[in-house]
Amino acid sequence: MEKLPNGPFETEREARAAAHEVVRPEYGWSILHETQNLLLLERACAAAGVELGAYDRRILDWRSGFEDSMCAVVAGLVARAAAAARPGPHCVTFDLTNDHHAELYFVLTQALEDFAAKERDQAAWEEGNSSRERWADLADAMRTQVEIARNGSR
Repeated sequence: MEKLPNGPFETEREARAAAHEVVRPEYGWSILHETQNLLLLERACAAAGVELGAYDRRILDWRSGFEDSMCAVVAGLVARAAAAARPGPHCVTFDLTNDHHAELYFVLTQALEDFAAKERDQAAWEEGNSSRERWADLADAMRTQVEIARNGSR
């Protein structure tokens, strides 16, 4: 799914230009048709992981009858709200002391251990590639932190 130009928008012109980046107007037209506006709204919902029900689709269909700039604003709001609700790329939260997460703990530590070993093997093959050694050291440090979180809290 392509990245939608999500705003925030300061003018109607900005919003319309964003809509036209996602869905091109038909040849000879300067605005989007209702079916194109609907596509714009559906793409925004899909990219945000929004599950649509029958009534939701009915409202999107109704909304698609408005100007493409208005549809772009709604699509941008959906996308920005979804992005704001997602944790950042460095945020992983789960309770490793909870026995329900024992399998996750095992998979995570095994994956980090395997990755470190693979990087060290590759570094040796590449005659001491320091970048691969650093990745292996980082994986070891991450595995240690996972083990501390699991065992240190018990």
